[in-house]
Amino acid sequence: MCGRYNIRKDSDTIKFLKEKGIDFNETELNERFNITPGPPLKNPVLPNKTPLLLQYYQWGINNRMNGMRADNILKIPKHRELVSAQRCLVLASGFYEWKTLPGNTKQPYHFAFKDNRPFFMAGVWNTETEIKTGKPVTYFSIITTEPNDVVAQVHDRMPVILPPQHYQTWLKHFSIDIYMQLLKPYNADEMRGFAVTPKVGNVRYDKPDCIEPFREQQLDLF
Repeated sequence: MCGRYNIRKDSDTIKFLKEKGIDFNETELNERFNITPGPPLKNPVLPNKTPLLLQYYQWGINNRMNGMRADNILKIPKHRELVSAQRCLVLASGFYEWKTLPGNTKQPYHFAFKDNRPFFMAGVWNTETEIKTGKPVTYFSIITTEPNDVVAQVHDRMPVILPPQHYQTWLKHFSIDIYMQLLKPYNADEMRGFAVTPKVGNVRYDKPDCIEPFREQQLDLF
């Protein structure tokens, strides 16, 4: 799964959104170093109902629906329904996965492109009632797939990162067969990963050192 992710608010991210013709309010876009599922914060996504307007949705709902396995979409009717009708793109600069070490301790790793460019992950959105508040909440889930050779050194899943040429294909109306063809691991040659501070495990910790190397365990050598 994709346990956490981050978003940089820098010139590259602003340029990326503008070059894609995406309408957004720059003051609403916040830099986040450790994005976690659930309320109260909402995160930038492009839903298929407004494919060129950035919206802000909650990640997951009621302690579930944070992620969706690509290999289960055709097996689970609800998942197939969401992919068929309610897709979205989730803005990110990198994501985290945890590696289990001897002694059953877990070490977080940060993964991103080698040039630190932003990207969109494939997702779905839906509106459900939040149990605690009784109010309707629009949320998103991130679709995961098998890992590429870089992520596989740490974890057995990774989020689906879509190439730019497939952004609008994912958002526009096609067949479920077309969508399934896009849900593949991204080219490992363009990515790198490294260990980061265990503080990332704290859902309240959201500081710049979350994305800084913690040890010399670079994975872009694999």
